[in-house]
Amino acid sequence: MDDIRRELDQLAIEFFELLERLQEKRQCLNTTIRDGHLNLSKARYSMGNKSVGALQYSHKMDCALYHVECDSSKAFPGNAAVAFILQKGAPGKALDSPETLANVSDQEESSLRRRTSKCNSRVGGRKEITGIEDLCIAKDDKSTLDRSSKCCIQDPLKWFGILVPGCLKTGQRNFQNAIELSCEVTNLEFKLSETIEKFKVLKARKVEMNLEQRRSLEKVETQGSS
Repeated sequence: MDDIRRELDQLAIEFFELLERLQEKRQCLNTTIRDGHLNLSKARYSMGNKSVGALQYSHKMDCALYHVECDSSKAFPGNAAVAFILQKGAPGKALDSPETLANVSDQEESSLRRRTSKCNSRVGGRKEITGIEDLCIAKDDKSTLDRSSKCCIQDPLKWFGILVPGCLKTGQRNFQNAIELSCEVTNLEFKLSETIEKFKVLKARKVEMNLEQRRSLEKVETQGSS
């Protein structure tokens, strides 16, 4: 019984700590989203109303710098909650797995060997181009280059121009921080709900143990009176 009471006290303290952290993260999230929309409004004012909007990019374009994954294996230890994992990417760098990048690099090296083997002769340590076909890239080489370019992430700010105002960059950082805060808020909510479930289970167990103690006391009293 004493162990259950200590666990209940610990869960109660953990609940209030998580609740306080959750409220702070929610306030930060609301402030970050508000600042992001404000910076986008400033960018529209400085660049023009039609310069920053959905007309500057196609809806089929996928150039996300941040990816959110739902993974239950990396959840909180000992719990059945689901954790949201955030994968960050940088412009010009790949966000894919290392295996995919290794395959792309191997394909690039093999295509490079094929191109160098097509050169007929060398003069003075330099390659001699004998025809226009040596300047062309084969179809399989083009597909390899396309795959390698797809692995790299383009900065979405370039959709709106090369020299964009600073308020647009600040707005991008605001929304990136909002994605991070959203993942943290979701994970805290999962953790909080699981703490509540644990508290309910322990409380029900405590009630059952109290009932058993009362029944045992009643039996002792009835036996003593008889």
